[in-house]
Amino acid sequence: MAKLVLFSQPEETVLEKLKLELFVDKSSNLNFVYMPSNGINKGSKKYAPIWERLVKENSNYNFIKVDNSLDGKDIEDEKQKIRNADTLFITGGNTFTLLRNLKRTGMDQLIIDFAAKQDKILAGFSAGALIMTPTIKIVEYKQTDINEVGLDNLDALGIVPFEVSPHYSDKWKTVIDSYRQTTVNEVKLLTDKDLLVLE
Repeated sequence: MAKLVLFSQPEETVLEKLKLELFVDKSSNLNFVYMPSNGINKGSKKYAPIWERLVKENSNYNFIKVDNSLDGKDIEDEKQKIRNADTLFITGGNTFTLLRNLKRTGMDQLIIDFAAKQDKILAGFSAGALIMTPTIKIVEYKQTDINEVGLDNLDALGIVPFEVSPHYSDKWKTVIDSYRQTTVNEVKLLTDKDLLVLE
């Protein structure tokens, strides 16, 4: 199984821990595949250079962007990038849109297959962490994202057997306690300073 790295957001303290988890292998010609939640041209331009710089400063990895919003023949090239990845990094954003894109393109199964491989790293923050769980119903319950794509099936990839609540703080305690009564899954809390690593 791949190493899994889940977190809420890239705060400075988290980034320092993240470097130790993501850039262990100093080999060259490894592929760090970066997946924004809704395509590479839809809001990712602000953040992609930050992650690319982090990768270049801390490793010999190739920084490759993958677009999950394409269709037809174009999406096949993007899917091949996932197959060739050594590290797959999925960003935050709208969780409903991200999950819809993954299901529509078949990238959901590719990510599940990737997670089953040895010597790989699968990392995700916020929405990118949420889609690795059995369901994203917690997002609907908390009303932290708008379901602007009309996604009905909220089953996620189920790579981990628990749910997560990113960006957790005490203000969410009552809501999360209530949500826990509606799910059979354990709910792990991730504050903005937490980094959850599963190996």
